[in-house]
Amino acid sequence: MLHHLADHLTTRLFSFGAAVVVATWLTTIAGAGVVFLRRHGAGHPLTVRGFLSFLIPRQLWLLPSPRRDVLYYLANYMLLPILAVPFLLSNLAATLAVYRHLTAWFGPHPQVPAALWLWFGLLMALLMVADFSTFLIHYCEHKLGPLWDLHKVHHSSTWLTPLTNKRLHPFEVVLDVCGNALLIGAVSGGASYALGLPPYDSSIMGLDIYFLANFFGFYHLRHSHIDMAYPAWLERWLLSPAQHQLHHSREPQHWDHNFGLCLAVWDRVAGTLLPSQPRTTYQIGLPERERLGYETIAGFYLTPVLRAGARASRVGRPWLIYCLPWRRPQKTTIPRPPAKMVG
Repeated sequence: MLHHLADHLTTRLFSFGAAVVVATWLTTIAGAGVVFLRRHGAGHPLTVRGFLSFLIPRQLWLLPSPRRDVLYYLANYMLLPILAVPFLLSNLAATLAVYRHLTAWFGPHPQVPAALWLWFGLLMALLMVADFSTFLIHYCEHKLGPLWDLHKVHHSSTWLTPLTNKRLHPFEVVLDVCGNALLIGAVSGGASYALGLPPYDSSIMGLDIYFLANFFGFYHLRHSHIDMAYPAWLERWLLSPAQHQLHHSREPQHWDHNFGLCLAVWDRVAGTLLPSQPRTTYQIGLPERERLGYETIAGFYLTPVLRAGARASRVGRPWLIYCLPWRRPQKTTIPRPPAKMVG
């Protein structure tokens, strides 16, 4: 038994997926190093010890929000297989379902040998579709009341860490994964049928292409205190970690911007693109009036569900109105002590 366990661990540790995870953390450290040198230490000595203090500040150990990230991650690790995983839909399953339905409706379509350029083109198209789907779902999570109640779990963090990316309500995980799978599957299955190709999964060596693209785009820095910005011209095409951090700002002038994850094109079209503001002082998290109920692990799970029930049961509010776009409070500045999220 121990021999089989050792073989399993060795296979996992030396797999392609493990190598990718290590590579993404190396790119994260490299990106943080670029910011550290560009800022001439950002208040820290230009030494290895100074860089480590910049990379892992004391706030990570002292503030309650990072601790909640860890505890909630562990709780979800145990609960997600029960609450979310049975309801998840994979990209491949959606692709195969669309392909089979098209075949049943219109008859078999002769398949042709797939040229490398055609396969690569379809993969790039699916990358664009996945990014648009992520933008669209994220936009709806901010604009529709019940979805915003779920998404507030993620925005309740007052100090960003890589684990903040995992601070998601299980129902939001189902929404994100299934929403992306349905759109990607529709495009992938439809394109495969129309082009006479076998139904493709959007993966390379078992890893999703969108996962790979994001993880090599300083993914971990997006939820961190390191405000890595790109040149102004590049931020019109690719969203930088600093732009995503602005998305988490509780300051009214930053609300409802930078919904995308990888490409900035969708935010440009929607008029929600906001350039990074390096060294800008702002606070992370929810406004005061939105924070109630999202300050404990139990609150992360229960508050969105209780609020959804309260919305649905209000007298004179039919279910359709319950799903209409939610309106934020007036964007008036709320006096608060200055605090710095970045650096």
